[in-house]
Amino acid sequence: MDAQTIDLVKRTAQRSLAYAAGAGAALIVLQLLSKIPFLGFAFSCLYLFAILGAAFGIGYLVTPKMTGLPYGQSKAILALWIGIGVALPLAVALVVAGLVGSLYDIFTDYYSLFGKVFAVLGSIFSGLVGGLLIGTALAWLGSYFALDRNPNIQPAERPF
Repeated sequence: MDAQTIDLVKRTAQRSLAYAAGAGAALIVLQLLSKIPFLGFAFSCLYLFAILGAAFGIGYLVTPKMTGLPYGQSKAILALWIGIGVALPLAVALVVAGLVGSLYDIFTDYYSLFGKVFAVLGSIFSGLVGGLLIGTALAWLGSYFALDRNPNIQPAERPF
């Protein structure tokens, strides 16, 4: 990675921070609502769809605001760098939402001591891995659609 792409990832992460914080707040509410007996399953499904929609939506909304894109890269590669920048704050939001849900379960004595440790570690691991992998893929897709709609972005041309 050169300095321009690192700068693009940093600027994208900074621009998507407010969207990721809003998505994180919504995910915390859905996480707590999923603890309601009988109705919790519906909120758990909504939580899953909210994660997927947040990654795609943030990528789609942040991409048109990015200026000074590195020259000579295709739309797919530019969308990948933007997707990585979006996935970083979204992964933090997923970790926080997962920790809030796990801590709620711990304080209601839902787990044993051994289960409490693995609940916290599992929520951190699943938030990081899921947020980075799935978040990058869906944010890439959203930013690719946004770049595809923008007529000012030209794909890299072959030198020969």
